[in-house]
Amino acid sequence: MSAAMPSDPGPVEKSVLTAPAIASHRLAMLIFLVAEAMLFTGLLGATLVLRAGAPMWPPEGQPVLHVWAGGLNLALLAAGSFGMARAVRGARDASHRRLVGGIALTLVSGALFLTLMGIEWSRLYREGLRTTSSGSYGPLLFTLTGCHALHALAVMIWVGILLVLAARDRISPAHHEPVEMAGMFWHFVAVAWLFLFVVLYML
Repeated sequence: MSAAMPSDPGPVEKSVLTAPAIASHRLAMLIFLVAEAMLFTGLLGATLVLRAGAPMWPPEGQPVLHVWAGGLNLALLAAGSFGMARAVRGARDASHRRLVGGIALTLVSGALFLTLMGIEWSRLYREGLRTTSSGSYGPLLFTLTGCHALHALAVMIWVGILLVLAARDRISPAHHEPVEMAGMFWHFVAVAWLFLFVVLYML
């Protein structure tokens, strides 16, 4: 008598067996954010090394950063993170009001952040900070804050596109991954500024 053949797993069992431990879009975003974290880590590490070897930081005669401006920018990015968290919840729960409201809060926070950064750059330039005649202080400061501002601008463009898609009802609980990925990117930008704030404004 032949042995009984094992029954073929049903559709549910197959999906459980083949389901990845982490969704591919989340994995891709995590890899991207790790690479970005390495970039900022390298820039901050260079700043700390050069600062440790300098007799005075900032160098004599160079303008200093306003702590209140860095703190306000940190609060603005935190408000944007709250907005993205609200938008993600709205997308998952099919709440158009939460989705649009969260995206709008993030865009306003990001716009204010970039405006304040522009005002600070203008002040520093007027007070004599240059990339060519300020030693390593000027280039490092403009590189770090400029690189971060570019990331903030990039995620704002992404969030702006999401606002257009939300207005056209193109975002739903079944298709909310772009909102979730944008939220991850925004949270990274906010955390990156926290480290920049500590190194550039507090130390």
